[in-house]
Amino acid sequence: MACQNNSPPPWIGWDAGWMREAIEPLVRNGMAHQLVASLEATLRYDQHKPLPVGVPLKLTDRAGSAVRALAEAYHRLITRIVDLHAKDTRIRKILATPRALTDDLRRSEDVADPQVHLMRIDFLPRIDGSLTIIETNANCPGGLLFAGITSRAWRDVLEDQHKASLRVNPLENEDWLFDWLREAAGQRCMSTVGLFRTDGGNRLELDEYAGVLRRHGIDVFEASPRDVSFDGRTATAHGRQFEVGYQKVGMQDFLQMRPHLDDYITSVLSGALFVPNGQRSRWVGDNKLCLAVLSDPDYADLFEPADYESVRDAIPWSRNLAMCSDAMLSVISRDRQRYVVKHPLDTRGRGVFIGLDAASRGEWEATIARGAQDNWLVQEYVATPTLPTAWTLGGHPGIHHDLAVVVAQGTVAGARARSSRDSKVNVAGTGRFHPVFLP
Repeated sequence: MACQNNSPPPWIGWDAGWMREAIEPLVRNGMAHQLVASLEATLRYDQHKPLPVGVPLKLTDRAGSAVRALAEAYHRLITRIVDLHAKDTRIRKILATPRALTDDLRRSEDVADPQVHLMRIDFLPRIDGSLTIIETNANCPGGLLFAGITSRAWRDVLEDQHKASLRVNPLENEDWLFDWLREAAGQRCMSTVGLFRTDGGNRLELDEYAGVLRRHGIDVFEASPRDVSFDGRTATAHGRQFEVGYQKVGMQDFLQMRPHLDDYITSVLSGALFVPNGQRSRWVGDNKLCLAVLSDPDYADLFEPADYESVRDAIPWSRNLAMCSDAMLSVISRDRQRYVVKHPLDTRGRGVFIGLDAASRGEWEATIARGAQDNWLVQEYVATPTLPTAWTLGGHPGIHHDLAVVVAQGTVAGARARSSRDSKVNVAGTGRFHPVFLP
């Protein structure tokens, strides 16, 4: 108990009173451990690793309302950046598209009214009680169906304990994926849907995706984007003609495959094949350098003032390293405890370099030099509160956490969190996955 009493207070956005009454008793009596074990027995992060699950977290009503408004305004700003990318050379310079995709993005400029159909926004809670947006996933955001599955499981237990008068968010609906994809695809035929992934690559949740769609009578198949053929009118793969797909391919994997994807890209850009976020919204919206645009006041006049003002305080100082002055680079190199450097198009924490974690000054300076050469993002480091030990299954102190919010068709669909002893909070590393009840 001494460890729990000495635990620092949680982020003020969490409903500590509800957690104390509803969750902590389940941790103490072992019911939480039993439910986690049953979930981990069925949910797989990949074929070799169960999804490590933690207890649910709940936002206060006030924090829930603020998070919803913030996430939806940020989605509108990202959509605006996607649109501006085709028109504004300054935006294209900051976002620094890889050469392999330059022609594809130029061809996509003819696509009118680009939409960001789906995105996940990753926040870090600050010690002062506010939230910071650290990145966006508009490519193939993970954890969506797992958030719904784990929330439903915990809700069943909490309702039995008379502790769940909780708002049900769309992600908790077992048919959410089908409903959302049908709305996003519009009038396109969904009798057959392709789930695109790399051979031997990330298949996170693809089995769950297929299960939802098959319940609705859809013929679902998995394929690599390189399997797609396009005759100018119809996309075909594995002997099937189809009009709708879902792309679950990491950015770096896609770049490596790009020389073999002419038919796939052309079918998407022509509109014959619909995949959520298309190509421009995917590549531009997922780029971490969008935060460099939103952080720089020189570009404020490009955005709707109300949205920009509502989000401004949640954007950490962020710049493209290649556009920093020599003086600024010297400060970043010298004061490494104040900065984080990120590859703009990488995932699962692989391209994140935290100055505090650098083994030496020389290692950090090498990271800065590479980032300045390759157009990486530099951000201010954000110190975060930790979870109370009573909210961790092992009673561990010093557990870092984030908050991720899913926006689908411009509206918040749900949330989840990750926790970890490491400063990189990622389930691909040592993290745990927490459903979040969002009022």
